[in-house]
Amino acid sequence: MVSSDCDWAAELLQRRRESYATFTPLLWRPSEVAVAQEAGLLKQQVGLDDVAALRTAHALVVAQLRGNDCFVDDFVVDDEGFWWSEGAELLRAAWEGLRAHGATSARVVSAKKDSLKNEMLVGAGLRLSEQWWVKPVEPAGPAETGAVNGEGFGALIGPPPPVYDLGGPVMFVRYLGPSVVPGDIEARASRSGAVLVVVPQHPGRGREADLAAAGFEVASQWYVGKPGAPAA
Repeated sequence: MVSSDCDWAAELLQRRRESYATFTPLLWRPSEVAVAQEAGLLKQQVGLDDVAALRTAHALVVAQLRGNDCFVDDFVVDDEGFWWSEGAELLRAAWEGLRAHGATSARVVSAKKDSLKNEMLVGAGLRLSEQWWVKPVEPAGPAETGAVNGEGFGALIGPPPPVYDLGGPVMFVRYLGPSVVPGDIEARASRSGAVLVVVPQHPGRGREADLAAAGFEVASQWYVGKPGAPAA
Protein backbone atom coordinates (compact mmCIF):
# COMPACT_ATOMS: atom_id res chain seq x y z
CA MET A 1 0.00 0.00 0.00
CA VAL A 2 1.01 3.61 -0.63
CA SER A 3 -0.46 6.84 0.66
CA SER A 4 -2.90 7.16 -2.24
CA ASP A 5 -4.45 3.78 -1.26
CA CYS A 6 -5.40 4.93 2.23
CA ASP A 7 -8.75 6.52 1.43
CA TRP A 8 -9.87 3.34 -0.34
CA ALA A 9 -8.58 1.26 2.57
CA ALA A 10 -10.39 3.41 5.14
CA GLU A 11 -13.68 3.00 3.28
CA LEU A 12 -13.23 -0.77 3.12
CA LEU A 13 -12.41 -0.96 6.82
CA GLN A 14 -15.47 1.12 7.60
CA ARG A 15 -17.63 -1.40 5.79
CA ARG A 16 -16.12 -4.11 7.96
CA ARG A 17 -16.95 -2.13 11.12
CA GLU A 18 -20.53 -1.70 9.93
CA SER A 19 -20.73 -5.44 9.28
CA TYR A 20 -19.25 -6.31 12.67
CA ALA A 21 -21.69 -3.91 14.34
CA THR A 22 -24.48 -6.25 13.26
CA PHE A 23 -22.77 -8.96 15.34
CA THR A 24 -22.14 -6.97 18.53
CA PRO A 25 -23.68 -3.50 18.07
CA LEU A 26 -22.13 -1.58 20.96
CA LEU A 27 -18.59 -2.93 20.69
CA TRP A 28 -18.09 -2.10 17.01
CA ARG A 29 -20.36 0.89 16.44
CA PRO A 30 -18.40 3.21 14.09
CA SER A 31 -17.91 6.87 14.88
CA GLU A 32 -19.11 9.49 12.42
CA VAL A 33 -15.53 10.51 11.63
CA ALA A 34 -14.08 6.98 11.49
CA VAL A 35 -13.21 7.02 7.77
CA ALA A 36 -11.24 10.27 7.93
CA GLN A 37 -9.46 9.20 11.12
CA GLU A 38 -8.62 5.78 9.69
CA ALA A 39 -7.22 7.28 6.48
CA GLY A 40 -5.01 9.61 8.49
CA LEU A 41 -3.72 6.80 10.70
CA LEU A 42 -2.97 4.60 7.71
CA LYS A 43 -1.04 7.37 5.96
CA GLN A 44 1.19 7.60 9.03
CA GLN A 45 1.97 3.87 8.88
CA VAL A 46 2.54 3.01 5.22
CA GLY A 47 6.22 2.69 4.41
CA LEU A 48 7.42 2.18 8.00
CA ASP A 49 9.89 -0.67 8.59
CA ASP A 50 7.84 -2.12 11.44
CA VAL A 51 4.57 -2.06 9.49
CA ALA A 52 3.50 -4.32 6.61
CA ALA A 53 0.70 -2.48 4.79
CA LEU A 54 -0.30 -4.51 1.75
CA ARG A 55 -3.21 -4.66 -0.67
CA THR A 56 -4.59 -6.50 -3.67
CA ALA A 57 -7.54 -5.56 -5.84
CA HIS A 58 -9.97 -6.98 -3.28
CA ALA A 59 -8.21 -7.13 0.09
CA LEU A 60 -5.87 -5.34 2.47
CA VAL A 61 -3.84 -6.08 5.56
CA VAL A 62 -1.98 -3.81 7.95
CA ALA A 63 0.35 -5.70 10.28
CA GLN A 64 2.45 -4.06 12.99
CA LEU A 65 5.53 -5.35 14.79
CA ARG A 66 4.65 -5.29 18.48
CA GLY A 67 7.42 -6.89 20.47
CA ASN A 68 7.84 -10.23 18.73
CA ASP A 69 4.29 -10.28 17.40
CA CYS A 70 3.19 -9.70 13.83
CA PHE A 71 0.03 -8.00 15.08
CA VAL A 72 -2.85 -7.94 12.59
CA ASP A 73 -6.01 -5.95 13.29
CA ASP A 74 -6.87 -4.23 10.00
CA PHE A 75 -7.40 -7.20 7.69
CA VAL A 76 -10.38 -7.28 5.35
CA VAL A 77 -11.65 -8.43 1.95
CA ASP A 78 -14.36 -6.75 -0.10
CA ASP A 79 -16.09 -10.09 -0.72
CA GLU A 80 -16.06 -13.17 1.52
CA GLY A 81 -14.99 -15.36 -1.38
CA PHE A 82 -11.51 -13.82 -1.35
CA TRP A 83 -10.48 -14.97 2.13
CA TRP A 84 -8.95 -18.21 0.85
CA SER A 85 -7.08 -16.55 -2.01
CA GLU A 86 -6.10 -12.88 -1.73
CA GLY A 87 -6.72 -12.76 2.02
CA ALA A 88 -4.52 -15.76 2.75
CA GLU A 89 -1.80 -14.50 0.40
CA LEU A 90 -1.71 -11.09 2.08
CA LEU A 91 -1.49 -12.64 5.53
CA ARG A 92 1.48 -14.78 4.53
CA ALA A 93 3.20 -11.82 2.86
CA ALA A 94 2.72 -9.60 5.92
CA TRP A 95 4.03 -12.36 8.18
CA GLU A 96 7.11 -12.93 6.02
CA GLY A 97 7.80 -9.19 5.87
CA LEU A 98 7.71 -8.68 9.63
CA ARG A 99 9.44 -11.98 10.38
CA ALA A 100 12.46 -10.44 8.65
CA HIS A 101 12.28 -7.67 11.28
CA GLY A 102 12.09 -10.01 14.27
CA ALA A 103 8.51 -11.30 14.48
CA THR A 104 8.30 -14.83 15.85
CA SER A 105 4.52 -15.32 15.68
CA ALA A 106 1.46 -13.71 14.10
CA ARG A 107 -1.48 -12.54 16.23
CA VAL A 108 -4.69 -11.87 14.28
CA VAL A 109 -7.98 -10.50 15.60
CA SER A 110 -11.36 -11.45 14.18
CA ALA A 111 -15.00 -11.55 15.21
CA LYS A 112 -16.42 -14.82 16.47
CA LYS A 113 -19.16 -14.60 13.84
CA ASP A 114 -16.75 -13.84 10.97
CA SER A 115 -16.81 -17.54 10.18
CA LEU A 116 -15.13 -17.66 6.76
CA LYS A 117 -12.22 -15.52 7.93
CA ASN A 118 -11.82 -17.71 11.00
CA GLU A 119 -11.87 -20.89 8.91
CA MET A 120 -9.10 -19.47 6.73
CA LEU A 121 -7.00 -18.53 9.77
CA VAL A 122 -7.27 -22.04 11.19
CA GLY A 123 -6.57 -23.51 7.76
CA ALA A 124 -3.43 -21.37 7.55
CA GLY A 125 -2.12 -22.96 10.73
CA LEU A 126 -3.20 -20.49 13.39
CA ARG A 127 -4.94 -21.56 16.59
CA LEU A 128 -7.60 -19.87 18.67
CA SER A 129 -5.76 -18.32 21.60
CA GLU A 130 -8.06 -15.84 23.33
CA GLN A 131 -11.69 -14.70 23.34
CA TRP A 132 -13.12 -11.39 24.51
CA TRP A 133 -16.40 -11.77 26.40
CA VAL A 134 -18.42 -8.56 26.44
CA LYS A 135 -21.58 -7.18 28.04
CA PRO A 136 -23.15 -3.71 27.85
CA VAL A 137 -23.83 -2.02 31.20
CA GLU A 138 -25.87 1.00 32.18
CA PRO A 139 -23.61 3.74 33.56
CA ALA A 140 -24.64 4.86 37.04
CA GLY A 141 -21.85 7.25 37.90
CA PRO A 142 -19.41 9.76 36.43
CA ALA A 143 -17.00 8.38 33.86
CA GLU A 144 -13.66 7.29 35.31
CA THR A 145 -10.36 6.45 33.65
CA GLY A 146 -7.36 4.48 34.79
CA ALA A 147 -6.77 1.39 36.89
CA VAL A 148 -9.54 -0.18 38.96
CA ASN A 149 -8.56 -2.90 41.41
CA GLY A 150 -10.79 -4.92 43.69
CA GLU A 151 -10.65 -8.13 45.65
CA GLY A 152 -9.81 -10.81 43.10
CA PHE A 153 -9.88 -8.65 39.99
CA GLY A 154 -8.01 -5.88 38.19
CA ALA A 155 -9.20 -3.73 35.31
CA LEU A 156 -8.57 -0.62 33.25
CA ILE A 157 -11.21 1.92 32.30
CA GLY A 158 -10.68 4.12 29.26
CA PRO A 159 -12.13 5.36 26.00
CA PRO A 160 -12.55 3.06 23.00
CA PRO A 161 -10.39 3.58 19.89
CA PRO A 162 -11.40 6.83 18.14
CA VAL A 163 -12.92 5.04 15.14
CA TYR A 164 -15.66 3.68 17.43
CA ASP A 165 -18.52 5.47 19.17
CA LEU A 166 -19.67 3.53 22.21
CA GLY A 167 -21.11 6.48 24.10
CA GLY A 168 -18.78 6.10 27.07
CA PRO A 169 -15.70 4.35 28.44
CA VAL A 170 -14.95 0.63 28.50
CA MET A 171 -13.87 -1.48 31.46
CA PHE A 172 -11.22 -3.96 30.29
CA VAL A 173 -10.74 -6.69 32.89
CA ARG A 174 -7.12 -7.76 33.03
CA TYR A 175 -7.58 -10.34 35.79
CA LEU A 176 -10.69 -12.16 37.01
CA GLY A 177 -10.13 -14.45 39.95
CA PRO A 178 -12.00 -17.73 40.46
CA SER A 179 -14.11 -16.41 43.35
CA VAL A 180 -15.24 -13.15 41.71
CA VAL A 181 -18.86 -13.04 40.57
CA PRO A 182 -19.20 -11.47 37.08
CA GLY A 183 -22.15 -9.45 38.35
CA ASP A 184 -19.84 -7.68 40.81
CA ILE A 185 -17.65 -6.62 37.89
CA GLU A 186 -20.70 -5.25 36.07
CA ALA A 187 -21.73 -3.26 39.14
CA ARG A 188 -18.25 -1.79 39.51
CA ALA A 189 -18.18 -0.88 35.83
CA SER A 190 -21.58 0.82 36.12
CA ARG A 191 -20.44 2.91 39.11
CA SER A 192 -17.40 3.94 37.06
CA GLY A 193 -19.55 5.25 34.20
CA ALA A 194 -18.54 2.48 31.80
CA VAL A 195 -20.92 1.35 29.06
CA LEU A 196 -19.23 -1.97 28.24
CA VAL A 197 -17.27 -4.63 30.10
CA VAL A 198 -14.65 -6.71 28.25
CA VAL A 199 -13.28 -9.89 29.86
CA PRO A 200 -10.51 -11.74 27.94
CA GLN A 201 -10.37 -15.50 28.46
CA HIS A 202 -8.26 -18.35 27.12
CA PRO A 203 -10.66 -20.95 25.71
CA GLY A 204 -11.21 -23.86 28.06
CA ARG A 205 -9.08 -22.42 30.85
CA GLY A 206 -11.21 -19.68 32.36
CA ARG A 207 -14.60 -18.54 33.51
CA GLU A 208 -16.59 -19.11 30.33
CA ALA A 209 -19.55 -20.86 31.98
CA ASP A 210 -19.92 -18.16 34.63
CA LEU A 211 -19.66 -15.38 32.06
CA ALA A 212 -22.23 -17.00 29.78
CA ALA A 213 -24.63 -17.47 32.69
CA ALA A 214 -24.24 -13.77 33.54
CA GLY A 215 -25.18 -12.72 30.01
CA PHE A 216 -21.74 -12.12 28.53
CA GLU A 217 -21.06 -13.23 24.96
CA VAL A 218 -17.92 -13.70 22.88
CA ALA A 219 -17.33 -10.88 20.42
CA SER A 220 -13.64 -10.90 19.41
CA GLN A 221 -11.33 -13.84 18.91
CA TRP A 222 -7.53 -13.89 18.67
CA TYR A 223 -5.62 -16.38 16.57
CA VAL A 224 -1.86 -16.99 16.87
CA GLY A 225 0.71 -18.95 14.93
CA LYS A 226 2.93 -18.87 11.88
CA PRO A 227 0.77 -18.46 8.78
CA GLY A 228 1.27 -20.86 5.92
CA ALA A 229 -0.70 -21.78 2.82
CA PRO A 230 -4.25 -22.61 4.01
CA ALA A 231 -5.54 -26.13 3.61
CA ALA A 232 -9.10 -25.83 2.32
